[in-house]
Amino acid sequence: MSRRSFSHGFLAGALLGLVPLLALLLALVTARAVGAQGGPASGDGPRLALVIGNSQYRNLSSLDTSVNDAGAVAKALEALGFQVSTETEAPLQAMRDAMGRFLEQLGAAHNRAALAVFYFAGHGLQYDGHNFMLPVDFDLDAGQDDLDKRSLWLDGQIARAMAGTRDAGANVILLEACRDDPFGDDPGLAQIDIETNLPERTLIVFAASPGKPSADKVDRKAPERNSIFTKELVDQLGKAGPSADLEGFFEVVRNQVDRATNRAQKPRVMARLGFEPVMLTKAGHGGAAPEDLKLWQRVEASPDLCDFDHYLASHPTGQFADRARAKIRAIKDKHDAMAKVLRDLPASVAAKLKAAQAESEARCAEKYGAKSATLFRAPAVRYAVSSLPSSRWDRGRFLLPARLSHGAADAARLDHDEVRPVQARPPGAASDAPVGDEEFRATLLKAEQGNVDAMYRVALIYEEGSNSVPRDMDEMLRWLSVSSALGNGLASYKLYRYYNAERRTLADAIRYKSLAKKQGYSGPPGLSVRR
Repeated sequence: MSRRSFSHGFLAGALLGLVPLLALLLALVTARAVGAQGGPASGDGPRLALVIGNSQYRNLSSLDTSVNDAGAVAKALEALGFQVSTETEAPLQAMRDAMGRFLEQLGAAHNRAALAVFYFAGHGLQYDGHNFMLPVDFDLDAGQDDLDKRSLWLDGQIARAMAGTRDAGANVILLEACRDDPFGDDPGLAQIDIETNLPERTLIVFAASPGKPSADKVDRKAPERNSIFTKELVDQLGKAGPSADLEGFFEVVRNQVDRATNRAQKPRVMARLGFEPVMLTKAGHGGAAPEDLKLWQRVEASPDLCDFDHYLASHPTGQFADRARAKIRAIKDKHDAMAKVLRDLPASVAAKLKAAQAESEARCAEKYGAKSATLFRAPAVRYAVSSLPSSRWDRGRFLLPARLSHGAADAARLDHDEVRPVQARPPGAASDAPVGDEEFRATLLKAEQGNVDAMYRVALIYEEGSNSVPRDMDEMLRWLSVSSALGNGLASYKLYRYYNAERRTLADAIRYKSLAKKQGYSGPPGLSVRR
C-alpha cells in the first residue's frame, strides 16, 4: 500500500472514529441549549400533585371553603396534565398515609424532571418559628408539645421530604392555611428563612403574608364557594400557557389577590429555584400570538416600568398582560417603600438613588418619549426609583449604570418589534465589565423588579462580598431597608441585628425587632419542638 493511500485510509478511519464523539458533543450542546431555554424542570417530565382539604374540625372552628378549595385546585391541575391525589376531611393518619404515597411517587421519578405540587387548605399554625398543617382530629387540649407528631410539619415532613426524594425537578407547596392561631398567640404562618430553611428547587406560597391571617370574604350564596386566594389561583391555572414559569405565574396570583382584597391580603411567594425558569405547563400547552411573545421577550428582563407599560399599551389583552400588571405593581410598591425609607438611609445611598432615578428616566425618555419618563412617579416621591442599579462593580471601580440587556442609546435604536436575546449583565456593570456570578445577576434583576425576598438575598451577598461582588454596606442597607418596608420580616430582623451591633442606634434596633415580629419573624427557629 502506498504512503498516500495509507494516509487517506488513516484519515478516513480517524474521521469515522470522530463521528460518535461529534454526535455526543452535539447532543450535549443541544441539551445545554434546551436547558438554557427552560431549565431541567420545564420539559415533559411527570406532573404530580397531592391536594388536601380539611373543613370539619372536631376541636376547632369549621371552615367554609377548604373542601371546595381542594376540589377546585385538583380539577384545575388535572386539566393541566397533573396526576392528582386528593384527600378531604383527613385525620392525621390519613394525611400521613397520603403524604407517604405521594413521596413514593416522587421517589419513582428521582432522576426525571418531575414537577410536584402539594396543596393544603385548612387550619395551620406557627410555633417557635415553625409551621404546621392540622388534621381534622387535631387535639387542641394537648397544647403545643410534639406538634410534628400531631400534624404535618412544613419544614421536615413536607418541604424537605419532597426535596429529598429525587435529584431533578421542582416542588411547589401551596398553603391556604393563613388563619388565626387556635392557641391565640401568633396569627398566620411564620416566615421561612430562605437561606437556611427552604430546600433547593422549592417554591412555597402562603395565601397571606407571614404573620397575617387571610382576609377571606366568601359569597355564601355562590354554589361553589372558594377562598379569594384559591379562586384567583384556579382562575390563573385555567389561563396558564406555554410561558407560565412558576415564579412569574405566582406573581400574577399574588397581584390578583392583592387587588381583589384592596391590598388587605398579599400572598407571599418564597422561591429557591435557581436562575433558570421552571415551567408550570408541559411543552406544547397553549399558545401565544407571535407578535405578543416577541415583544414580551424584549421587555420581560427590564427593571423599568415604562417597558411593561409599553407592552400593555400594545397588547392590553395579550398572553402576558397579567404578568405585566404584576410587574408594574411590584415595582410601584418598591417605589413607595423607597420613599418611606430614604430619610433613614445614609446620604451616600440617597445620592445613588437620585442618580438611578435620572438614569431610569433617561432610558424611558429615549425609548418611548418624554412623557414615559415620569409616567409612574408620584409627585410626593421625588427620588423613588424604578431601577436600583449597583453603583460599583469589578472590585470597587465606579461604573455608570447601564441597562440590564443593553445601554440606553442602544435601546433607543431598537425597533419595538425586534427580538433581542436577554443579556444577563448585572445592572451597574459596563458592557466590558466581567459579568460575575450568573445566579447573583438573576437575583439582582428580581430585586429590581420588586421581589422582596430577592432584595434580602442581594443584601446578604453585598454584606459578605464574593469573588465577583465587592463588599458594600451601603448596598446592603439599601436592599434591606426596602425589603423590610415591603413586609419582609427577615430583612427587618437583619436590620435589628445590624443596629443593635452598632450600639449607637438602639432605638432603631428596637423598632426593627418589633417590626420583624409583626411581619411574622421572631428570629431563628428554636429547638423546642420535640422530634
